[in-house]
Amino acid sequence: MGLSPEAGLAIEFGAHLLFIPLAYGILRLSGTPGPSMGPLPQAKRLRSFSALAAFFITFQVLNGPQGGTAGGSLLSQGFGLAVAQLVFQGVVVGWTEEYLFRGSIQRALNFKWRQREIGRGVKAGTLVVSALFGVSHFVNLLLGQGFLGTMVQALGAIVVGLIFGTYYDAKDDLAGIAWLHNIADFVPLLLSL
Repeated sequence: MGLSPEAGLAIEFGAHLLFIPLAYGILRLSGTPGPSMGPLPQAKRLRSFSALAAFFITFQVLNGPQGGTAGGSLLSQGFGLAVAQLVFQGVVVGWTEEYLFRGSIQRALNFKWRQREIGRGVKAGTLVVSALFGVSHFVNLLLGQGFLGTMVQALGAIVVGLIFGTYYDAKDDLAGIAWLHNIADFVPLLLSL
């Protein structure tokens, strides 16, 4: 028997909160300086951020919501759960995943490997973390998401991880990609109401 939507959301929320000390530990243990990060995308980089945002949000809307709707409207799970899911996807997921994957693991690998490029401006650590980011989405199988949907999500996450990672390497704008990630997860879920 699968998990209830409430239990699934609680597990996801708890796991994402653990990303913060995990990311901090990775940075401390690797001796890597932490990311520069403010609460908003850096204004001088807003044009490239806006273009990236438009592309990614369009991709996510066409791909459909990933957060727990399992074939029905988000509201069919109840108003309270719908609000919790929207807050989770619109605030928590992007910040925690980007801090862990881009702001700590990618930063530490690229720092350790001395920013080694593997071609076309893509750094080795960025490629490795993009693959890891995609593979990490297979945990959704344990939360009741179907195999095909999980495969599509994981492959999309690899591509998006490479785009986000390359943008982060070029612009050092972790807040920008965290907000973009939040918005891109939030909008399709909101549209599923």
